[in-house]
Amino acid sequence: MIPWNICAKGARLLRHGDKNSWLEITLDEGKNRQIRRLLEKLEVRVLRLVRVSIGPLELGDLKKSSTRRLTPEEKQAINRALRSGP
Repeated sequence: MIPWNICAKGARLLRHGDKNSWLEITLDEGKNRQIRRLLEKLEVRVLRLVRVSIGPLELGDLKKSSTRRLTPEEKQAINRALRSGP
C-alpha cells in the first residue's frame, strides 16, 4: 500500500527493455528520496535517477552542482509559475 503523502503528479513509460525501463515521473514538490520510496512500495528497483527539469526550467546538459545564469525567458517562466501557485 502506498502512503498518501507519497504521490506523483504523473508518470509515463518512456522505454521498456528486457533488463530495464525508463520512466518519466512528474512531482509537484519533490521531497528527499520521494521517487525511490514511491517505486519501492511498487516493488520497482531503481538503478538511477536523473533530474531533467525544475519547474519550468529544463536542465539540459547542466552538470551536477553547476550553475548558470537564467535567460530572460526563463525568469519570466519562473515568475509566471510563482504567480499561478501550486
